[in-house]
Amino acid sequence: MKSKINIIIFPLLLLVGYVLLKLNMPIYASRYLFFVVVVLFDFYLWSSIKKQVFNYVRWIKVAIVSIYWMPLALIAFLLVSMSVTNIANWDSDIRTYILGIVLVFYTAKILPITFLLLADIVRVTQKLFIIVTKDNRKKLISDSKSEGITRNKFLQYVGFVSGGLVLGTMFIGMFK
Repeated sequence: MKSKINIIIFPLLLLVGYVLLKLNMPIYASRYLFFVVVVLFDFYLWSSIKKQVFNYVRWIKVAIVSIYWMPLALIAFLLVSMSVTNIANWDSDIRTYILGIVLVFYTAKILPITFLLLADIVRVTQKLFIIVTKDNRKKLISDSKSEGITRNKFLQYVGFVSGGLVLGTMFIGMFK
């Protein structure tokens, strides 16, 4: 039931966002598709890390979820605010920091998303290879149960670490 509601609410929210943007800032309406792709990649990355996040203590879990979704909430806040008031009338420092925080977080999410996509492509390729070669299926399955870290986990960890380094570096540069 919950997934059916999400399937209905998500496109509805996207449509409302497009209408608000088209009415208030029609020149930027063409960039809405880019925003939708960014949001979809955000949900893709979240689906990869949410299992690990929900294993933490409650206050850490709330902090991570809040920080992770803060850029999307700031974008939604900006979109709603633009329908009420002209964003050019805002204090330039507030406007700059809000947009800077959004930019920093989404730039830092690019690397983990890239490595996660790469890991998924490798995994799909391996599964297709197993399906195509029926004779080697048992051998490939027994070989995949080796000790140590797998290639997919390695790619995911590299993506998360590099994204964290980019995030930290950009925040140092932003507030220095």
